[in-house]
Amino acid sequence: MNKMKNYGIGLLIITILGAVIFKLTFTEERQNKMSRSITSAFGTKEGCVELRSGGKLTFRFFHVEKLSTAYGTDDDKPRNYRYGYGIRDLNLDNVLSESEKLQGKKYFEVPDFSDHVYYDASLK
Repeated sequence: MNKMKNYGIGLLIITILGAVIFKLTFTEERQNKMSRSITSAFGTKEGCVELRSGGKLTFRFFHVEKLSTAYGTDDDKPRNYRYGYGIRDLNLDNVLSESEKLQGKKYFEVPDFSDHVYYDASLK
């Protein structure tokens, strides 16, 4: 019985050390990239992005897989916007009509200082 208790404590210590090492080794941006990679491989294709201006909904995009951080071509530094591809809800009625679906996915950018939200639309 004592061996089992020691085994459990050892496993707990290893798990905690692993989490601490992971947190110290990988920056938040690196953790986000890893998370997005996993989500892209196994995750949802039902994401939704809503952009607001002055509290008013101005744009909505459906079927967004992810928002990506833009990087400079020459300096490889992150830019102050994110981008993605999605189908635009032109009339903002929260329903994709056939005409909107026919438009297909469009490229869009989200400025750093914009009021936006990304969510899994399948959870609505």
